[in-house]
Amino acid sequence: MDRTFVEQLGLPIEEAQQAFELLDGPQFGHNDGLVSFGRLESALLAIRERSPAQDEANDPVAAAFASLVDATCLLEVVSLRYCNLGRVEAIAMGKALGGPTPHLKALNLWGNFICDQGVEALGKAFETNFCLQYLGLGRNLITHVGLQHLCSSLGVARLEEKAAADSIIKVLKEQAKEREKKSKGAPPPKCDGSGRERHKAEPYVPTCEEFKDSETNQPYWLWTRNIQLKTVVLEHNPISDAKAVWQLQPFGCGDLVLRATPCAEELKALMKSGERSGPAEAFQGAAAVVSGWRLVLQ
Repeated sequence: MDRTFVEQLGLPIEEAQQAFELLDGPQFGHNDGLVSFGRLESALLAIRERSPAQDEANDPVAAAFASLVDATCLLEVVSLRYCNLGRVEAIAMGKALGGPTPHLKALNLWGNFICDQGVEALGKAFETNFCLQYLGLGRNLITHVGLQHLCSSLGVARLEEKAAADSIIKVLKEQAKEREKKSKGAPPPKCDGSGRERHKAEPYVPTCEEFKDSETNQPYWLWTRNIQLKTVVLEHNPISDAKAVWQLQPFGCGDLVLRATPCAEELKALMKSGERSGPAEAFQGAAAVVSGWRLVLQ
């Protein structure tokens, strides 16, 4: 493989090397150290079309990884670094995390192949999982689009439409009743083999409160979502749109680690410029605990 050519294309060497070895192997090539773009095209055309839903539901490897983080998991910290996890595994793990996991407080998925679709599935889990405190996604394939999906369940959102707010308030009231019911018949705390009480997150219910805009006197609602996830690591990911990240910054709560991303230098400049990244008004009520993402850039 011509490493200089790959570098000129701007492709990650490790991923290019894996693709080259597959195309030069017995399934597609002749192990002669040469791979043409024609062979790549033939290999892509030879891939049979299958239903993504079927892949996600029936993949045994994805199911095995998901079982490590589902509601039956007794682990407090799970690290799956460099396990070749991709979209299918991330979707399965996202569904499992939504269970939620009562004891798991840290999940490290560093050095895999999780893309925007995969991180979107993980993000959906945080609509119901208020236990996880740390999520490590360094050295994956996540862009600003995946980051936006992930943040859609975290921090605070401002709602302008009463109908949307009423719908959310109704769901939150039902969730509060369900949690109160479960807390009354909750089993005693579980202990590990040494007799130490296992970690278990305190019950948490999101809020949605009504306020009035100081300038227009129009009502709006602040929806405080998941504020339990305090550290999200996305360093060494291809996140290049600094403006998109900057717009997300005021609505988060905790550390957003973006070291060695393409947007890091531009974000440093935005921070030094004093440019406002969010609404002029500070959050109020229960949302006042949301102080914005603390961007960790170096």
